[in-house]
Amino acid sequence: TMKIYAHFGVSLSHSSWAQSSSGVRVSASEAQPGDLIFYQTSGSSTGGHVGIYIGSNQFIHASSGGGKVQIDSLSKAYYAKYYVGARRLAN
Repeated sequence: TMKIYAHFGVSLSHSSWAQSSSGVRVSASEAQPGDLIFYQTSGSSTGGHVGIYIGSNQFIHASSGGGKVQIDSLSKAYYAKYYVGARRLAN
């Protein structure tokens, strides 16, 4: 997320925890392409992992277990269970 946003001239903190307090909170139903999507990992309640919403209930992220960048659905059981929120950064 940090590198993608930097490409567009937006500076983000390196940690997903810090990113989870950036911008303004939006609901999953209000998510727009480019919004940050957070879900819980390793016992974190603030969003241990982050991706970028790309529309149609999908987001792109670097899978910690898969070792690659991939697209997943927010409806997929794992992500639906551990979803903690979305943030929109100001333009």
